[in-house]
Amino acid sequence: MDTLVQIFVNGLIAGSGYGLVGLSFGLIYATTHFFHFAHGAVYTFAAYLAFTLLTFAGLSAWISIPLAILGAAIAGGFMDIFVYRPLRKRHAGPLILLLASLGLFVVIQACVSIAFGSNVHVLSSVIAGTTFSIFGGRITSSQLITVIVANSLFFGILAALHTTRPGRILRAVGSDAELARIVGVEIDRIIPIVFGVGSALAGIAALLAAYDTGLKPTMGFNALLFGVVAMIIGGIGNVPGAYLGGLLLGFAQQFGAWILPSRWQDLIVYLILAFFLLLRPAGIAGRRSRAKV
Repeated sequence: MDTLVQIFVNGLIAGSGYGLVGLSFGLIYATTHFFHFAHGAVYTFAAYLAFTLLTFAGLSAWISIPLAILGAAIAGGFMDIFVYRPLRKRHAGPLILLLASLGLFVVIQACVSIAFGSNVHVLSSVIAGTTFSIFGGRITSSQLITVIVANSLFFGILAALHTTRPGRILRAVGSDAELARIVGVEIDRIIPIVFGVGSALAGIAALLAAYDTGLKPTMGFNALLFGVVAMIIGGIGNVPGAYLGGLLLGFAQQFGAWILPSRWQDLIVYLILAFFLLLRPAGIAGRRSRAKV
């Protein structure tokens, strides 16, 4: 019984991390309708910015963490303003934007590798490494914070999208950008804000992961991969579905590892992706229509 509880706890921890990345990626996709692969670079940038501020600048974690999240938000907004917006004004299609995002991702990840090397670095936790027991399952303080923060952000974003004016504007832009422009919505002001919010969420996810397992230059690619899969199986363009997809991935990985060797965990993820693409391409919460937030 304790084994099943531990597997459930591990699935909740992993799923919360995947879900937060999927939520951040899905929020941007639902508004812009293209795969912003440079999102993975923002994820890596946030973790290494925090590492730089802590290690080299000597700032405390209480200052470094907010600055790293703010830096991620600014980086995401600048990507839209200086790269994607000029392309949109030239009527570039989703494929051109996708290629531009891939270029950004490669350049930023290469710069991080050159500056910090390929070794794994560790962030010293601001919280003592306490371990808690929940119905027989064990969870560390950093993992517990991951679960609490990720789920709190999910419900907060969900409430904001459906109960606030900015949230309703964002949903309108995601549903039909041209119609929103006609009724007076300033698209060029909304989209950078969405990039900023989504990038801040990615930064939070990166810092939670870095405090739990460390950081390395390829961490953004791995997170982006699972975030994209989470969004696809949750329903492309469906923001709540992206988070639910991440939770499903986390539980599937952990329960799969109970039956199969741990090296097959990634294979389980891709089998789930193949299952949804073949049998339910709309995903858990998606519809066979335009993107929904």
